[in-house]
Amino acid sequence: MKEQYKFTGFSCDIRLYAEVERYGVDLLTQTFANLPDHRQWSTIEYMADGGHDKLELVQRRFASSPDTVTVGCHNSQSLKGVRMQIHDPTVDENFRVAYTERPAIISAFMDNFAEEGCPRFSRDLVITCELSKRTEVIATDLIHRYVVDNLSYEAMAPHTQAVSDREAQLWESWKSEHGR
Repeated sequence: MKEQYKFTGFSCDIRLYAEVERYGVDLLTQTFANLPDHRQWSTIEYMADGGHDKLELVQRRFASSPDTVTVGCHNSQSLKGVRMQIHDPTVDENFRVAYTERPAIISAFMDNFAEEGCPRFSRDLVITCELSKRTEVIATDLIHRYVVDNLSYEAMAPHTQAVSDREAQLWESWKSEHGR
């Protein structure tokens, strides 16, 4: 399987890092843009803490975690959220094989953000991936189920587990095919 990766090498290029952030935010906002409650959804500016200069915020996030872009959105009424952590596949040395020779990584799970009753509490779908055409399709499907189809937090758990199970099988197959 040859993955078609997107945005490789962003951990070494702040402009590409910013492009990945924009791409992730656009992916999320396009999902909720046509929903009846679209005004309740907002994107989350990570590490913003009062900063207003967009370039400064990108620089701060890049300096803190250059190999991972985190984007998210939150619905203030339904208390649902989506967090995406996009990893640069060129960074991980654990595999002892070039990223172009292995499957892209994706996992998903459900998680609470903050404590219930806090102003920013949400029940989140969390997706961690290396962005490729294949993983983007999987991530988009999960986001659509949670946000557009309006599945509950509890109903999403089997879907996120199914992704993790399929990915584990994919990796086991890949390892056996490549003698790993």
